[in-house]
Amino acid sequence: MIELKNASIQFGRYTALNNCNIQVNRGEVVTLLGPNGAGKSTALKALSGDIALSEGCAQINGTDVSSYSDKELASLRAVMTQSYELMFDFLVKEVVEMASFVHAEAFSKKQLIDFSEQAMTMTDVYELKDKNFNSLSGGQKQRVQLARVINQILPILDDEHAPRPYLFIDEPTSSLDLYHQYEVMRIATKLAEKGVGVIAVLHDLALAASFSDRLYLLSQGNIVASGSSEEVLKQQQVFETYGVRAHLQHQGGFYPSIQIAKGN
Repeated sequence: MIELKNASIQFGRYTALNNCNIQVNRGEVVTLLGPNGAGKSTALKALSGDIALSEGCAQINGTDVSSYSDKELASLRAVMTQSYELMFDFLVKEVVEMASFVHAEAFSKKQLIDFSEQAMTMTDVYELKDKNFNSLSGGQKQRVQLARVINQILPILDDEHAPRPYLFIDEPTSSLDLYHQYEVMRIATKLAEKGVGVIAVLHDLALAASFSDRLYLLSQGNIVASGSSEEVLKQQQVFETYGVRAHLQHQGGFYPSIQIAKGN
C-alpha cells in the first residue's frame, strides 16, 4: 500500500496540499482529478517520494518514503512525469532502456532487451525504436516515456514472488489521440490486474470514470471528494469544483461520457 497521511505541503505562504489522506492499494487504478493548480501533481510527487512534506507522512508498504534509498525506490515504483522532453539526441530504444539499470544485476542483457521491446510493443512505439526521440511528435514522445516506466516494472512482474510495484503516471494522455488515450488506460488496467498499483493524474473526467477503481477530487490543495466515479462526479460536486454544469452518463456497450450543459 502507498498512502499519504494528513499530508500538507507549503511553498512559502502557498499551501499546495492541505491535510490530505490518499491510499493506493496494489491491483487497483486510482486517479487524482481536479482543476489546474488543485494539487494533483504535488500529491503524486509526495506519494512517490519526489517531494518532501511539510506535515504528515508518505508511506510505501508501511515505511516512510524518505527512509528508502533512490535505488530501493526505483525497485518499488516507476514514475512518469509531465515533462518528457530530452536535451540530447537518443534513439527511442535507448530512452526505454534507461530504466533497465535498476535490474542490471538480476537479468542478462538479452532479458533486459526483451523487457524493453515488450514495453515498446505494449505502448505501440516498437516501430519507432530506431528513430531519434527528439524527432517524434508530442504524442509519440509521451508513449515512449510510458514505455520507459513500464520497462522499469516488467522485470519485477516477471518474478511471481516479488512484491508488486507501483506505477505513477502524471497526465499520461495529455498529448494523445483518442485511440491512444483509451489504450494507455487499458494498459494501466491490465497492469493492475497483474497486481500493480496504478496512480494516475488525469484531466479527462470521462476517461477517469471509465478506468478508475477509485477517484480523489482535489481543489485548492484539499480533497473535496473521494470514492467511485458515481460518488465523486456528481453534478453538484463537479459544478462546485470546476464551475461547469456536467453530468456523467452511462450507456450500455460504451464507456461513460460527460455531458456538459450549454451556456456554462
